[in-house]
Amino acid sequence: MELKRLLRLLGRRFPLSSSEKWDHPGYQLGPRDYNRDISSVFLALDLTEAALMMIRERKPDLVLTHHPFFFGRPSAIRRQDPMKAKLADDLEKENVIVYSYHTCFDKGEGGMNDSIVTLLGLHRSGIGKDGYLRLFPSPVEDFSSLCSLVGKKLSLPFVLAKKNGVEKVRKIGLVAGGAGNDFSWALQEEADVYISGDASHHARLDMERYGLGYIELPHECEELGFFVGMKRCLLEIDPTLSIEVFPFEKYLEIYRNA
Repeated sequence: MELKRLLRLLGRRFPLSSSEKWDHPGYQLGPRDYNRDISSVFLALDLTEAALMMIRERKPDLVLTHHPFFFGRPSAIRRQDPMKAKLADDLEKENVIVYSYHTCFDKGEGGMNDSIVTLLGLHRSGIGKDGYLRLFPSPVEDFSSLCSLVGKKLSLPFVLAKKNGVEKVRKIGLVAGGAGNDFSWALQEEADVYISGDASHHARLDMERYGLGYIELPHECEELGFFVGMKRCLLEIDPTLSIEVFPFEKYLEIYRNA
């Protein structure tokens, strides 16, 4: 399938125009050869030196990352970050095209947040007004049982959580990634528990004040949704695609079984 057709079909599901204004999705680097035939795709949360080693070995036609490689003006980033500048030069030598789908994928149908809900074995019952928040009824009654379920489903050795006085759990809100400070979205939907990540001290304090239970997941763990959701989407578009992933090793088994 030609790159321009693949990007057009991906864009229908996760339009770049739906990205946040501060985001930097879309083309990152590589030849702008939109007529290139794409038969192999490499997925990575972040494009790092370790990912480059695997790209050199696998030689994909296209690399899709969740986090944009250049989060800002490329020329400025190259000046400020010499290691990233070298990595960009090395990637250019591989003649690979790099695209990123970030916040548009997070909020998109079947994207990040929907995939995390599915990984937890749960079913979405609604979407918050912000577009990111996924709502679902609790499969268990008490907070500790919910923590155990999350830990088991995502193979976590422990779960960071604050009960904040919550006894019975009826409604849960989830936003994958670093949306811990946006707990007001869950409050507006009258959720009992909010699942997200990277909550600041003051956000955790305010959740306690408002009696909102909180479960924080490692950012890397939540990003499993990119591998699962994007792979599913790509195979629906073209079942013949060969897809490689570069996940964090501790979550590899979860990805394989998803």
